[in-house]
Amino acid sequence: MIVSTDVGGTFTDYVILKNGKIKAYKKINSPDVARGIMEEIGHANEFHHGTTVAINALLERKGSKVLLITTKGFETLYKIGRQSRKNVYSLLPQREKLPVDRAIGIEERTLFDGRIEKGIDEEELRDLLKEEKCESIAIAFLHSYANPENEIKAEKIVREFCKYVFPSYRVRREIREYERIATTVVEAYVYPIVMNYLNSLRDLSKNFYVMQSSGGKIMPEYLRGINTLMSGPSGGVAAASYLSNILGIDNVLTYDMGGTSADMGIIFNGKPLHRSSIEIDGIPIRVNSLDIISIGAGGGSIAWVDEGLALKVGPQSAGANPGPACYDRGGEDFTVTDANLLLGILGEEISGVKLNKDLARKAAKKLEDKIGLDVEELSRGVIKIVNNNMALAIKKISLSRGYDPRNFTLFAFGGAGPMHATSLAEEVGIKRVFVPNMAGAFSSLGILLSPLIYDYTVTVMKNTEEFMKIYEKKLREFIKRADKILGNYELNVTLDMRYRGQGHEIRVPLSEDIAKDFEKIHLALYGFNMDEEIVVVNINFIAVKSKRIEIPKMRRGKQKIMKRRIYNFEEEIPVYSIEHFESCDGPCVVEMNTATILVKENWRAEMNDYGVFMEMMK
Repeated sequence: MIVSTDVGGTFTDYVILKNGKIKAYKKINSPDVARGIMEEIGHANEFHHGTTVAINALLERKGSKVLLITTKGFETLYKIGRQSRKNVYSLLPQREKLPVDRAIGIEERTLFDGRIEKGIDEEELRDLLKEEKCESIAIAFLHSYANPENEIKAEKIVREFCKYVFPSYRVRREIREYERIATTVVEAYVYPIVMNYLNSLRDLSKNFYVMQSSGGKIMPEYLRGINTLMSGPSGGVAAASYLSNILGIDNVLTYDMGGTSADMGIIFNGKPLHRSSIEIDGIPIRVNSLDIISIGAGGGSIAWVDEGLALKVGPQSAGANPGPACYDRGGEDFTVTDANLLLGILGEEISGVKLNKDLARKAAKKLEDKIGLDVEELSRGVIKIVNNNMALAIKKISLSRGYDPRNFTLFAFGGAGPMHATSLAEEVGIKRVFVPNMAGAFSSLGILLSPLIYDYTVTVMKNTEEFMKIYEKKLREFIKRADKILGNYELNVTLDMRYRGQGHEIRVPLSEDIAKDFEKIHLALYGFNMDEEIVVVNINFIAVKSKRIEIPKMRRGKQKIMKRRIYNFEEEIPVYSIEHFESCDGPCVVEMNTATILVKENWRAEMNDYGVFMEMMK
């Protein structure tokens, strides 16, 4: 038995592969998520897992107590940050706050070219640490990416005083001191929490794999905490990439709406887009990640009224406990799920949870009294607002990156995604939507299907000629580590390059003529090239080990209408079960065991071996 799980804000999604058969289902989260998974599974030959522990710890500021050790004179750098301003007209400081409990500086100096001007005073460091009480320690010295000698010596001493020690050369050996400090601090902040959680799941299987933000898995002993920040959402993009290749669809916008958030990704020419950094709560974190945008829009998103009596939805969520009002688990707030139930999109049950319309109406009544809307207007308004919020996110990940969403197919999944897919597509001009089988647990399926990935980035700061002289040595160093971790694998190498004097880099695949390829990409991006020396800033090594798992085709029976219900307070529409569905013109509803599909008016839906295609009718 092979098990894959993805923990969301409301449900834990399960995909189980046993004796060549695959099944998917959802369970509402228990207060102790790890114990709930243990009780549900018991034991598995392989266990694949996506987790939100790291991102929750960072957002809620519930991580470890961190001491930062840095170069003397730079103790406040983590507070100063960069000069970027999200609100250019604000007179107030706009600095993200790194989760540092205390920072201390020690006398040491490494120059930009790697020469050690001053080594560390070991006794000074020991004396400073005697009075410190921290759960986790981050070490980030100036220019340690060029030569980590001082960090290595400091790390050895610090381990005498603390179990969890994170020198920046191990976490992310890259140029830019603030980003390196921020990334190292976040690793120190979340890693102990992540590992304590994963250790509680160790008995499930000897073959344990954790999903990373990069779209691949790794064993827990080789895992960085920061690599799990986008763990769950990456699974959905990975599954969409896998399935879109089977279906022959090159350009895909992925849309994953769960109980708490909605996550959007992009696949262009058959490959998911990646990025070398992510930003969470304003903190820049250098980590290889799929390009994903997340917003607070889910089935549990709470509707509320601001001081100006304007209706708002999210980002606050009812989560699993107490959950939407209609779950009858103590929730009293009106949510997106409650609105979908009253509009007739949802039926009497969702993923094993009985839904109560009377409680949804009771929650709606509180808002009705505040803003003078009846239940019909309120329910439609909530859905319209949350759809608009998600449409803005789709436009951000497509238009702001130079892609026209009208040229893409929308892959809609997650427990709530298929209910909003056709409305969202209309908002952004998309005319084709695909809802995959097992849509409500699609991210969990992606975690199962994704390869093992081990990646490493190192700053070299060499011109193209100097780079070729040192590349083989850096390659051998990486291969030695990757061989130990993965055994057999495919190696991908990319370079971060720029003209000398530029402040930022572009990513270029390794080739026989990297200078020519760099100039070609630079010209395509910016419309010009420069008569300056070309510099290789970083080498990005990625080792990928794939294991082919076939997705079984859907079993389909003869089409029949299961029941009918009132939709949008206006008309009676047919409701189909996915097992007995072939095609229909909207409006109609198709129910899966993990999700519900709404086919709106002016849309036609047709079933294939892997899910439901919906096309806008002219």
